[in-house]
Amino acid sequence: MTQRLAEALTRLRPEDLTAVAEDRARIAFLDTIGVTAAGMAEPPVRHLRRVLGCVEAMPQAPRDRALVLGTAAHALDYDDVAFGGHVSAVIVPALLALLPEIPPADAARLPLAYAAGIEAWAETSSREKTLYNAKGGHPTGLLGPIGAAGAASVLLRLDIVATRSALSMAASLGAGLTVNFGTMTKPLHAGRAAEAGVLAALLARNGMTAAPDGIEAPNGFLQVHSPGGTPDLSMPVALEQSLLRLETVSPSIKCFPVCYAAHRAIDAALALHAMPDCDAAEIAAVEITTSPRHSTTLRYRDPQSVAEARFSLEFAVCRALQTGRLGLADLASNALADPELRALMALCTRHLSDEVDPRLDGYAAHDAVRLHMRDGRVLESPHITRPLGHAENPLGQEDLDSKLADCLSQKTGMPTPAACHGMVNALRDDAPAAYKDLSTLAAALW
Repeated sequence: MTQRLAEALTRLRPEDLTAVAEDRARIAFLDTIGVTAAGMAEPPVRHLRRVLGCVEAMPQAPRDRALVLGTAAHALDYDDVAFGGHVSAVIVPALLALLPEIPPADAARLPLAYAAGIEAWAETSSREKTLYNAKGGHPTGLLGPIGAAGAASVLLRLDIVATRSALSMAASLGAGLTVNFGTMTKPLHAGRAAEAGVLAALLARNGMTAAPDGIEAPNGFLQVHSPGGTPDLSMPVALEQSLLRLETVSPSIKCFPVCYAAHRAIDAALALHAMPDCDAAEIAAVEITTSPRHSTTLRYRDPQSVAEARFSLEFAVCRALQTGRLGLADLASNALADPELRALMALCTRHLSDEVDPRLDGYAAHDAVRLHMRDGRVLESPHITRPLGHAENPLGQEDLDSKLADCLSQKTGMPTPAACHGMVNALRDDAPAAYKDLSTLAAALW
């Protein structure tokens, strides 16, 4: 598999990217640029920059750039999700970190390289029916290095042998435990994954070797990390058989800056808030239905920090019930300390569903919220199966633009949303100009 995936990635050409796939890559770049800008001031990024000695300026080493940008992209848990993890928060920072390593004309390869990273990630993740979360592994930290290495290999125009080495090397560099969800270490998983992919590709370009079967060997990535010990090693490499996965699957863009496991329940709570007879002050009890896996992931019932609140089902649902929104401003210490919110959170009960989603591992058949009002009324939310922003329930352009503008406004010195659109769109028409503008944007992030 490692060899055949390397061969398939090496054969990719910009003309292989259709308009649909290119548009999805463009959306992913813009969304990730936005959440990275908003995340650069977050505590884990500040700590990391102090340790790396890059508080005032962009670091010289591409691996350090990838480490910081990837951590920032995931710091708010506002970045997109697909194939079991936070794909763009790893792949886009890896590619931005490599901009100084490529000639300006090769900026045109950025969308293709992004699609290649998705392909390497998905090729590996698709062979496992049970997500790594089931055993406490964080898919973003485990699969991310392979995705970033695939993207970097295509951007750097590595040959088959070097690409195979980069993929195999990256398979040795993944790590991440779900026990660290709700702490500053969780976004570091994405940063380390981006760093690992960049490092693997650069080492492979310079002659570093790795096992030719690092992904599929009996003691390789798939067997070692499989929760059930049953990865599918017989599937053909998809890219040999069909179009790029980005043609048919789009990353899901997050509407809320909290763990994706809470998004169904948030949509349910927002639907209740919109009801004319729903007054948060009159709620006597809140019942939330979700899956056992997601209940475990959203482990903080009484969060004491903003980081913990991102992984609190009670916080997310009650803030949505209380205000009818859940944005960046709601993830702040003053919001978390609101006594009315705390009182509402204390009224919550979780119900774990034994009905499973037929297509999404770890998900219940649906999530829902039921309210018991003080006057005896019972209000029931719709059954939510795909939250707004999911690939099957996508955001419209207005919502995408609104999120981008909100994120960019969190950091001074950033280009306007329209300018960011222009930079990404110029990759197709004027790569050298886009290269210059993207390099300026990358510098502005610091």
